[in-house]
Amino acid sequence: MTTLEELTPNQIMQLAGMTHQLANDPATRADYLRLVKKRNPNVPIPEIDAVDHVNGQIDALKADNEKLRQERQEEKLVAAIEKKRASVIAKHKLTDDQMTEIEKLMVEKHLPDYDTAAEFFTMQNKVAAPTPSSIANPDWKMPDSAVWNKGIGNKQQLDKIAREQAYAAWNEVKGAGA
Repeated sequence: MTTLEELTPNQIMQLAGMTHQLANDPATRADYLRLVKKRNPNVPIPEIDAVDHVNGQIDALKADNEKLRQERQEEKLVAAIEKKRASVIAKHKLTDDQMTEIEKLMVEKHLPDYDTAAEFFTMQNKVAAPTPSSIANPDWKMPDSAVWNKGIGNKQQLDKIAREQAYAAWNEVKGAGA
């Protein structure tokens, strides 16, 4: 870097002219003053110092405003969740302990909706209806003993009766369709 002593008087005049142009041109004045302030931070420059002070206060207000906006958004979200939670408790007649289990289930199973999670919880904890001990068909009738008794103990006779019964059933079905 060269010093002013090393420059010619003509070069010094050119530098002074350029500095004067930068300092007085409205398009470059703020940048020029900022460079001066950057090189010598203790130099008082009211134009820059006042703007920096006001901008600092504006930035602080913007940050506070954004913080308040986020807090308000969170409050609305919590209120909506509490409302939905209360609605599901009432709709499904749940206890607080059951609701805690449902919320745990929501996290574990990635269920985004309280209603869906409550239905899943209810179905998961539902006791299956007991099945009857005997399977009975009310339409089933015992075979006619007058027909089948003749074949008891005689396989050939049973086979003959079975064929006759099958033909009769087949003809009945065919006759019903005609």
